[in-house]
Amino acid sequence: MDASTFTVRAACALRLEAWAVRNLGVPAVRVGMRCRLGAPEGRVIAVGVAGGLIPGLKIGSRISANHIVNEEGETIWRGKAIKIPGAIVGKVVSTRKIYDSRKSREALFKRTDAIAVEMESHALVGPMYQGCVRTISDTPEWPLIFSMCGGLKALLELRKIRLETELW
Repeated sequence: MDASTFTVRAACALRLEAWAVRNLGVPAVRVGMRCRLGAPEGRVIAVGVAGGLIPGLKIGSRISANHIVNEEGETIWRGKAIKIPGAIVGKVVSTRKIYDSRKSREALFKRTDAIAVEMESHALVGPMYQGCVRTISDTPEWPLIFSMCGGLKALLELRKIRLETELW
């Protein structure tokens, strides 16, 4: 069996996310937004920044998914959340488009009951998918378009996380 079957890789959309996760103890692989660069072989976790969907969620909050749904709220993955100190465990929605306005995020939350939105897990989910770890870069109150500082804070928080799990 190929060694890639046993190695867990952190699938990151952006170069800055791959840079931020180099301290996690797993190799980072850039997959591009919406996995346009392709999904890596072997076991994979989706790691990076995400948009918050619930009011009051703070920029930099850690999220560990135990449930991934699509934009219609249909389950595409359910599993054990990766143990991350201080993380909020919950449902994450994986979409094919950006939801940035307060109105679009409220509608997405009502449809899915997810706490955060990301764009890669829908393309990564399969038998080797191990989970999703995100830090919040923007919220309904502080949208992506205004969140350069939020993105930086989320990346710095992502750098602090050391995954504590039996996966590796």
